[in-house]
Amino acid sequence: MNLHYITKDKIHDVHSLSDLYGFLDSSSGGTDEVFYLRSIYQKLFYTIREKSVYFTDSVLNFKNIGGFKFLLDQEKVFFYRNTGLVFAPYTVFSDIYRVPVFSAISIEQDALAFKPIYPSGGEDKIDQKIFEDKIKSIIKTETGKSDETVLLHGGGADSTFLMGLCRELGIDMTVLTCVMTGMEGESALATRISERLGYYNEIHNCKPEKLRQIVDDYIEDKLEVVSDPAMPIITEMLYGKRAESIIDGQGADSLLLSLPFCKLLRLYNKKLSWIYKPVRMVLSYINTSKETSLGRKVYRIKKVINALSQPDIEDCLLSSLGFPDSCSGFEYYKDIKEQFRNVFSFYKDKYKALSYIFIFKILPVRELQKYENIKSRNIQTCLPFLDPQFIDYIFNCKVIELYDGKDVKKPIFRYIENKIPNFIKKNKTHPFFVEYSSNETGIEANLYKGRIYPISDLSNYAFTSYNITKLKEVLSGFGD
Repeated sequence: MNLHYITKDKIHDVHSLSDLYGFLDSSSGGTDEVFYLRSIYQKLFYTIREKSVYFTDSVLNFKNIGGFKFLLDQEKVFFYRNTGLVFAPYTVFSDIYRVPVFSAISIEQDALAFKPIYPSGGEDKIDQKIFEDKIKSIIKTETGKSDETVLLHGGGADSTFLMGLCRELGIDMTVLTCVMTGMEGESALATRISERLGYYNEIHNCKPEKLRQIVDDYIEDKLEVVSDPAMPIITEMLYGKRAESIIDGQGADSLLLSLPFCKLLRLYNKKLSWIYKPVRMVLSYINTSKETSLGRKVYRIKKVINALSQPDIEDCLLSSLGFPDSCSGFEYYKDIKEQFRNVFSFYKDKYKALSYIFIFKILPVRELQKYENIKSRNIQTCLPFLDPQFIDYIFNCKVIELYDGKDVKKPIFRYIENKIPNFIKKNKTHPFFVEYSSNETGIEANLYKGRIYPISDLSNYAFTSYNITKLKEVLSGFGD
């Protein structure tokens, strides 16, 4: 196969897979036969034309290929609208694919092949001091030369833990908190915790009209849809802020097993899934929205019942991620289910498998999107819980050191209880939403291939539909 790499204004010939190393993140690399994409931040897209493969880090760069047409894949668009993301190796386009992160890429029989890279799963115990020292070392290394540091604090345990360690390190910084619908209590708590640790807490109120403009700009600049509704929020929060480095607790829930999905997998029983099916059928016709407290409760109940009624653990997880019922026959669904099955098969422990799926399959295409605009401004992004060496450290520890079915993120809450007591008693998350409008008619129909599918989350569906509407608008300007 002929290999090429496309930059903004040029198509480069690539003689072997190892030549990709020169274009990408320094944590990637390999040999002539195998290329290892080890960075969870690195985007690498590709398309195939006859016997040529074109790689790039930006979808928009494919326009440099003569005669290339950006065609939306209606099946992927349908799933994006309902789940808010598209798993690698797919995108919302028919002929554009994304290389899965943490994978080994090779060419086999004139075709690209991807093999997952799995962190080893061990049974070590967690030493509290070593745990804290590792996080301190990451923070110190990544922010040591910064004069202006900002900690993003939502009032939760993870950012409180990081704030406490920053105080111990003597880091002078500003704590920035955004007031979001559904999370007003957390923002008030963030102020009290900041005062307790001697930091100034700046409160930010988002402006919806600016958020929509940020989404528009992102789609126009990258030809990608936004999967993380928090991306425009983080971007808008930092407009005009003097910051050389940002510290955030992203990834803590996924790595330290504090996701609501952990409780879901603990409850799931394949043999008893039939019990929930009648209730699921009734709830499936109720459209839910997170705009009210009642709506959020109904949304969560419906989500749990749908998931527990599924025939396999992979279906349970996919349902909880927003995949509509009766979609198991679609090729995209079957492929993602097979990816999940391979992970559960490798780790045996379902909680480590869940952690892997979120860190290496979900976060790179969703949550990490929020840091792209930050990085484009040359602001150092410090995400201690997603440091590669720290991930390896945690994967080599016993699950019970983190989660025992009741207590979660044990090392973090142990620190909070000892150093910052009486503020956070337990881990909790509240879904937030941002209102977006769509110019498309029939948004609540969710019609695909002649069938109407119930919408599990109206606010999310409005957000994703807004993205698709905007993407179609941008593509219409490309002409033929």
